[in-house]
Amino acid sequence: MPKSIEENLDKAGYVLFRNAISESDVELGTGFINDDKVLYSAMIDFIETVVLGKVNEILGWDSEYIKFRVSDNNNSSDASTFHRDILCHDHKKEVYPVYTLLLYLDNAKMELIPMSHKNPISRFWDALNIYGLKEELNLNPGDLLLFSSTMLHRGIFTEKIDH
Repeated sequence: MPKSIEENLDKAGYVLFRNAISESDVELGTGFINDDKVLYSAMIDFIETVVLGKVNEILGWDSEYIKFRVSDNNNSSDASTFHRDILCHDHKKEVYPVYTLLLYLDNAKMELIPMSHKNPISRFWDALNIYGLKEELNLNPGDLLLFSSTMLHRGIFTEKIDH
């Protein structure tokens, strides 16, 4: 992995890769979402070859994924509040480097609280103290956002893909 990317993941907790996925591949991916139905077998292949292929190319990784979620705004109620994708309940245990990767097929906004991954166990008052550090990212189709799964983040949904 390039040193600057590794340092950004460690320090801020995230890296944004602009236009990582080509316009034609974005169109391919959106084609697997039809009439509020997802063609999951095609989407799995798309994720494994196109998306993870690009991540592996950029980072020199051999990535594996555990799950994926396709959203056309249907998760806006649970993902629109600040949350962590992985919760850590024991401050004595080591937190392993697990990342969330988001691919945007439409325009969207995300808010992240940089460095919040450094303290994955925090109280409500701790979160209030760092809330002012939040950054809003405008994301375009084809952007990949990689961040620590313990980072506080939320989605701000702005568009819905129409087919």
